[in-house]
Amino acid sequence: MSSRGWIATFVGVVGLACSPPAVNAGAETTEVAPGVHIAPVSDPVEGELAPLEEKRTTDQTRIVGGNTTTIAEWPWQTAITADAEFFSGDGFDRQFCGGSLVAPTIVVSAAHCFFDVFQGVPGHDFDPPDLFAAITGRTQLSSSTGQEIEVGTYYVFVDGSGKPLYNPNTNAWDVVFAQLASPSPSSNSTPIQIAGASEAGFWAPGNENAWATGWGTTSSGGSGSDTLREVNIDRILDSTCGSASSYGNDFDPETMICAGEMAGGQDTCQGDSGGPLVTPIGGGVFRLIGDTSWGFGCALPNFPGVYGRVAEDPMCSALQGGVQDVASVNVVGSGGCLGSSSEPPPSEPPPPGPPPPGGDLPPPEDDPRPPPEDATPAPQDGTPAPQDGTPLTLDLEAKKQKLRKKLKFFATTRVASTLVATGKKIKGTTEQLAANQETKVKAKLKRKARNRLEEKLEDKGKAKVKIQGTATNQSGAEATDTVKVKLKD
Repeated sequence: MSSRGWIATFVGVVGLACSPPAVNAGAETTEVAPGVHIAPVSDPVEGELAPLEEKRTTDQTRIVGGNTTTIAEWPWQTAITADAEFFSGDGFDRQFCGGSLVAPTIVVSAAHCFFDVFQGVPGHDFDPPDLFAAITGRTQLSSSTGQEIEVGTYYVFVDGSGKPLYNPNTNAWDVVFAQLASPSPSSNSTPIQIAGASEAGFWAPGNENAWATGWGTTSSGGSGSDTLREVNIDRILDSTCGSASSYGNDFDPETMICAGEMAGGQDTCQGDSGGPLVTPIGGGVFRLIGDTSWGFGCALPNFPGVYGRVAEDPMCSALQGGVQDVASVNVVGSGGCLGSSSEPPPSEPPPPGPPPPGGDLPPPEDDPRPPPEDATPAPQDGTPAPQDGTPLTLDLEAKKQKLRKKLKFFATTRVASTLVATGKKIKGTTEQLAANQETKVKAKLKRKARNRLEEKLEDKGKAKVKIQGTATNQSGAEATDTVKVKLKD
């Protein structure tokens, strides 16, 4: 059994662990579905990391039997990278997994992409979020198009006692979601919704009714591709994947689905991990039905790819509840979660999807495809509507404080909105603001900036950090303010 992230990537990247995974000690958990909680992984990295080394080996490939494509066709596709603050190289050099943008600040990916990936991080099984970033809006990884956004926090699913549900020995519950430090812009990226119960028929087992995407080669043994690739594959019966001639008992139908070709030849592979498995539901709209997880080899007969079963309970309700709690966005399509016994939250209209790959058919007159890259689509993030007649305002304040890994400040607005805080010395952070309510915000200092501030405090006994804030409501109105956080010994 092998996960589909790079096996030999950063110095000390390891295979599947033998001991149960753990989240940061003392992490607070929130119940988001019956018996399922989320725990944030937010501790910053300490100490020095080993340098990034060549991560590709000749026997590790990605998309097998597919074709090149563009991010315009799959605008929710993300690349998970080693953060440029810690590692050198371009996006192609530092990419090792994929993900799906389900909201402007939320990426769904595989748990094994965040589990025990780096050396020099003692006391962690799930690695600190500082080490990760996500590329969105980019077809060619080595280019400068699109953007690379740091991961602010990511969330692991745990049981009531705080034990992670992800099992690295069986690959059950191989899913996490990450909150980006700032939103991915709508000009070059579009979130995708998870398939809802009313859309379940579209991803029932069938021929060529699923698509997988990632950056990779077309044959086993080749080198990695710098350009995004796509492959059209079959959704395969659970009973087929669980048969003795295939995965047998290693296939868990509660948390996994299969897709590929039983004859072999088309598949995802290492490096595609965490990336999207999607199905078309008509009119150019797609829905997310899986995240790339594991398989025996790649594109081998009788061993198709195995994906996290994100569009059916228990994983669907866990993702829906978790993202709703963190970002106040419903990420599930029509009918709520398949298998859910609870009433789903109101569903937003589905975001526009890309044209059917190949582009042979003309679009219908009411085609909901995304506008050209230079256009600005209407917001799809579920942000609460502004209050009628109330202007958007933003007021930032901070008290004098000691130097910590995170700086605290307070934000107040008259209209419910999304705050994005940035600065030269901090990692960008995003916070949902309620109307007429003071919200405490924590901004994580960059490691090098913190070291310089420590030196300045030792030398002069005082220092300050400038933070810029921008609040945006659903209609696109913005309000800005700046706060200087004064530091003391």
